[in-house]
Amino acid sequence: MKEIELEVYCDEQFLDKERYIVIGCLFIQANKREEVINNLMNYRCLLKENQIWHKDEKSCPYYNNGCKKDWHELNNSIIHFSEIREGRTNQAVIKIAKKWLHLIIENNKNDRNYIFFNILYLDKKKLELKKFGSKDIDGNIYNRFFRTALKAGIKYFFSDFDKITIKGVYHHRGSMSSHKFFPELNLEKLKADLPENVIIENYIIKFLFGDHKKENDDRNQLIQYINLIIGSISYIIFYPTDNKAKREIATVIRDLAKRLLENPKNKNSQYKYYKRQQINFFPKEKIKNAPYILSINGDLLELHANQFYSNVKMTSSQG
Repeated sequence: MKEIELEVYCDEQFLDKERYIVIGCLFIQANKREEVINNLMNYRCLLKENQIWHKDEKSCPYYNNGCKKDWHELNNSIIHFSEIREGRTNQAVIKIAKKWLHLIIENNKNDRNYIFFNILYLDKKKLELKKFGSKDIDGNIYNRFFRTALKAGIKYFFSDFDKITIKGVYHHRGSMSSHKFFPELNLEKLKADLPENVIIENYIIKFLFGDHKKENDDRNQLIQYINLIIGSISYIIFYPTDNKAKREIATVIRDLAKRLLENPKNKNSQYKYYKRQQINFFPKEKIKNAPYILSINGDLLELHANQFYSNVKMTSSQG
């Protein structure tokens, strides 16, 4: 029997004057998590002679011989795409972010199957917002479609497996950590909508700060990773500001994102993204029958399958 165990790391984003709610889910094989984290952390070391990250700079064999405390602190910066400011962000962050995105390209081309991500853009202008309550509308929308994003990723990436175990779901600590239903009930409702071969071990969503300095948990690196992926792809699609630093970082993943948008099911692409990465927008047309969307038992992926689309034109301002 073909089995796989997964951990999912998630973050959200609000775009275009909050017209779009973005849900990003990074799927990591549980037995590969440490390897992925080690890769991310090692990319923080920018010393060519070493390239092995040491949390304590004094344990680095090149300390005071090419490695300095100040450089180590810069390389240990938090990687949050929204906080990258032209002229204010140190070059170490830009270099590390680019290496992190290159890791996705390498993962695909070398058939490592370590990194899967699903990104869903929700267009609030095409949703009947009044159907999502009178308070915390954005939170209610996110709560409902989070299950859709998770299920879409599970269904598309791992349909060849006989048994799929979700070991844990981790989310960046933000507004959703205080949502009435999201932390404890979301995954229970998701389970009711999944096939029997998908097992969720822990129904409580765990929140992480996404700050490995504030919280001593290396999984915060993965929260930063999905934040970087969402931010870079959104920048490529919408080009909200002319930020040289962000543009330099996002360019690394531009060709992959372009193919995911234009030909998402191409099995023969040299980028080998088929059944590994996915970008979707919803809905294609204004959805009037919102009760179906809110229904616990209604399978949104089937009821409105024709409303998910990816053929979005990328902005031409980046060249």
